[in-house]
Amino acid sequence: MQLSSTCRNFRELCLDPLQFHALNLKPYWNGITNDAIQKFFLDHCVKTRYLSLAWTKSIAYESFNQLLITCSHNLVQLDLGCCSYLKGEYIQVIGDCCPNIEILNLENCSTLQNQDFLPLRSLHRIRSLNVYRTRIDYQTLLPLIDSNKEHLEHINL
Repeated sequence: MQLSSTCRNFRELCLDPLQFHALNLKPYWNGITNDAIQKFFLDHCVKTRYLSLAWTKSIAYESFNQLLITCSHNLVQLDLGCCSYLKGEYIQVIGDCCPNIEILNLENCSTLQNQDFLPLRSLHRIRSLNVYRTRIDYQTLLPLIDSNKEHLEHINL
């Protein structure tokens, strides 16, 4: 980002949405704030296909919702492992806004209750699902598996 201040053309190249095709924000988990999402990511993540917010501390629902709406049409892989702030409304956003999700990691999202996973039934392209150390039960999981039976290759319970 500091290089982007050298000239206008270089700035445009550095901030081009194609530069943000894949975003692994896990190493920066403690610096990802609602303000950062509002001021930077919403403008530059329109072509993001892979997004990892694993281990992020606390992202407000409004920021999460806006970020996924921005990325939703292109997003195929979403990693939310160990995000202890997740609640049912966050999962509802995934089910509503991200129909092309193929790889979804919700590992160790211990605050999610069984019924919070219900909106995921609207996803039909899941190839890999990680729900290890969550509270999902088989009655909720089986319809999800059934709606993705053509594509599902891997599931981690």
